[in-house]
Amino acid sequence: MTKPDRFSILDAEGPTARVLLVMESILLHGPVTLGGLCELLPISRAAIWRALNTLRSRGWVRMRMGDNAFEASHLFGTLAQSAHKSYHGAAEANTLLHRLARLGPFHIEIGALTALGCFTILESTSTTGYVQPDRSLTDDRIAIAAQIGLSPTDQIRHLTQFLAVCGDDERHQIQSGRHAQLLKKLKAAGIVWDADKIAVALPLRVAGLPAAAIQIEVKSVTQENLRLLESVADELAQSAPHQPYKN
Repeated sequence: MTKPDRFSILDAEGPTARVLLVMESILLHGPVTLGGLCELLPISRAAIWRALNTLRSRGWVRMRMGDNAFEASHLFGTLAQSAHKSYHGAAEANTLLHRLARLGPFHIEIGALTALGCFTILESTSTTGYVQPDRSLTDDRIAIAAQIGLSPTDQIRHLTQFLAVCGDDERHQIQSGRHAQLLKKLKAAGIVWDADKIAVALPLRVAGLPAAAIQIEVKSVTQENLRLLESVADELAQSAPHQPYKN
């Protein structure tokens, strides 16, 4: 077995890192024997054994009787299954958010359609962005921006599912055709501005997610900040990898 180069770096970080490396190796290669772990990791046999004892004492790893191979326990699987997990694409969204946050005094949110009819905030520069992570497909600018990048067929699929959970006003916007008309109007521009031009939302491509969007809002309304927001929005619109669907 080939030992990944990154292990040699983490190995220097102490016993905690070694426990994590052993657990990761068991998850990736288990069931695996002590000898197999020694081949995988640039850690001494004694250090691996100590890490295994720590993991076994937590109930996260068990050793099979017949071949002495180690595997993740049922308890660990249950914990992992029930744990809150970030959505696929959250790390990419975090990187972009940090880059844009350095450009000016902005509040930024990045979200995506994480399931049919469900738009969720993945990353935000403010704690308020996580208070109500699921947003309305008809009332929230960022969710609307994500939809203008979808094909008409996918728009219908998401809105049909959203109808099952939305409120009366949202249902009326969809069933009356007003929401479809709005999406059609916004497709050509590929950008959704606030009426006062203090916030803007655009479609965004996030790996592994069907439709994402970013919303940028100035923290304080000054002419300088508004001009900066318009400049950033224009740059994002021109370089955006995700272009609105064209009929």
